[in-house]
Amino acid sequence: MKQKIIAFSVAIVCIQFALQAQNLIDETKQWAVISIASMDTNLKSTHYYKFSGDSILNGSTYHILYKSTDSMQLNWTIDSYWWERNDSVFLRGFDCGLYLNDSTSLVYDFNLQVGDSFTYNIKVDSIRYFEWGGSIRKHWFFNQIDWNPYGCITWVEGVGNLRNFNYPSECLNSMKESLLCFHENGNLVYQNTNYNSCYVQTSSEMIINISKTNISISPSDNGRLIINNPTSEKGVIDFYTIDGRQIKELVIESEKTQVDLKDSRMIIYKFTNLNGKTQTGKFLNVLP
Repeated sequence: MKQKIIAFSVAIVCIQFALQAQNLIDETKQWAVISIASMDTNLKSTHYYKFSGDSILNGSTYHILYKSTDSMQLNWTIDSYWWERNDSVFLRGFDCGLYLNDSTSLVYDFNLQVGDSFTYNIKVDSIRYFEWGGSIRKHWFFNQIDWNPYGCITWVEGVGNLRNFNYPSECLNSMKESLLCFHENGNLVYQNTNYNSCYVQTSSEMIINISKTNISISPSDNGRLIINNPTSEKGVIDFYTIDGRQIKELVIESEKTQVDLKDSRMIIYKFTNLNGKTQTGKFLNVLP
């Protein structure tokens, strides 16, 4: 009889939770996400996110997601545009790293049940309830993605993906990202147990040359970059943003190769020749 009462009480809690389920988009929330570069795991950076205000684009109203990279969160820039309806959350103009103005990505469907599939055949393995910050929150656990080296996907009601909440799940395969902290109404609700701070940043000066090859990079008159390879070593050069996101991969084998990165920012590169010898470095790419 006691077991039946406990089971009935749990059912009542779950029913109440379902009726009071949180929206993801809420201006009282703030996310801190740690990014670990795929080319060098010593290189870490923290991005903060928050929703603030609306914008009308092509006649539709979107919530604006802002992003900050400084520890005091004094400077914020627009990251993307979102909307939420019937427990489904959409992101405008984003397709796995490519910003396409007319595209819409379904980032979350909080109506999923056990056994349901999401994009790219990601299937819900189980749904459980855990306490977060004094309230019960629903958790969705998805099956392992074969091509993703960073583990299974977990969604939390009102919080999102515990890796990077602001990307479609099928896009998270280029670098290791995890939720570092989550605040609600100014209160810390979640702290990643692998870190003792809500801000982790390592300097790009940690990128050093190892087993140096003869590669160098310089600008050209037409706005492209020139990869100088005086010994015509054959190999592959990868370009990354400062937070470790891959921009381009290029096979080189001639003395000079031109490349157009179409972006003004600090760039990190890694060259690997056919013998496995590597060189890494960084440069500021400024478009004319």
